Amino acid sequence: MLLKNLLSDSRKWILGTNSISLGDIHTAFIPTYIANVPGSLPEAIFNSDQFPHVMLYLARYQDATQGTHGAATPTLSGKEAAQIIQQAGFLEHSSNLTADSTELSIRQPVKVWRTNNISSAIKHFNSGKLLGLSSQEVIISSFTPKGDELHLHFPRRNIRVIPQL
Repeated sequence: MLLKNLLSDSRKWILGTNSISLGDIHTAFIPTYIANVPGSLPEAIFNSDQFPHVMLYLARYQDATQGTHGAATPTLSGKEAAQIIQQAGFLEHSSNLTADSTELSIRQPVKVWRTNNISSAIKHFNSGKLLGLSSQEVIISSFTPKGDELHLHFPRRNIRVIPQL
């Protein structure tokens, strides 16, 4: 019903732009996905008589995106990408530590995990040496099994940082 109301003014694209935009991709994704599930949108309910502007919009969207679905294929294998990343130098030298109540210090071993997932503290955490800590970000240095150093950046929101024992 919301999409029907938004398109009732006969606009061509959802944000009133002259061409397709990111807003259209986000808007059309769900109805397009559902329409591709056989039997999910019965013709008696979802049709051009009931939703004329929506049906025209989805047809425009299909025409504009024709040939783009699945068109992007990686040109590097995962191993090749990992090798390039491991050979690259670091662009930043993280050594910022703002005063806060954590009482952590630079190069201190820490454990970092998401607080919005119960199993993260036990199974899905990262550990390493603290390189940076601010109100916006946590940066740690960690090593791959091959011994290559990685700098991992985490937002402060929903992230817990504690000293690693």
